[in-house]
Amino acid sequence: MFPQRRLIISALLIGAAISGMHYVGMAGVRFEFAPLATPQAALIDGTKLATTIGIAVLLIFMLALLASFFGRRLSAELARVEALRQSEERLGQLVEQRTQELQQEKLISEAANQAKSAFLANMSHELRTPLTSIIGFSSVMIQEAFGPINDRQREYLQHISSGGYQLLSLINDLLDLAKIEADR
Repeated sequence: MFPQRRLIISALLIGAAISGMHYVGMAGVRFEFAPLATPQAALIDGTKLATTIGIAVLLIFMLALLASFFGRRLSAELARVEALRQSEERLGQLVEQRTQELQQEKLISEAANQAKSAFLANMSHELRTPLTSIIGFSSVMIQEAFGPINDRQREYLQHISSGGYQLLSLINDLLDLAKIEADR
């Protein structure tokens, strides 16, 4: 605690010395004013000067406040514009990615459609070949080319032949659809 007391006493002594020298110096000096010859236009009234300075300070203060206000608004607007730009960029990337995915899916779908059309064309041909045999042999048997048949056999053969023609019509429709899809 001793160094703090010493510091306080030193500060008080220096303060008293400075004040004492000031007042002693002021008492020892005498100022005399000599009138100066100044033109009348150069003299400015003190109240007018104070008013002008006050108005200038208020204008500077108002300009500083306006600059601060518009600076904040400009910063906020720039931040919004940057956020919109980033959002637009992300959206563009998502659209591009989705477009690529859709193009890949379209290629896969077209390949599957072509495979289906080729399958239908091949299967309809493979189905038509044995069906033609069934229809042909049932027609020959109905005409009794291999010998006489009874009424029950004729009825069965007519059912076989009729069903074969219906099935052949369906297969032909499938073949036509496959040709249309294959652009032929």
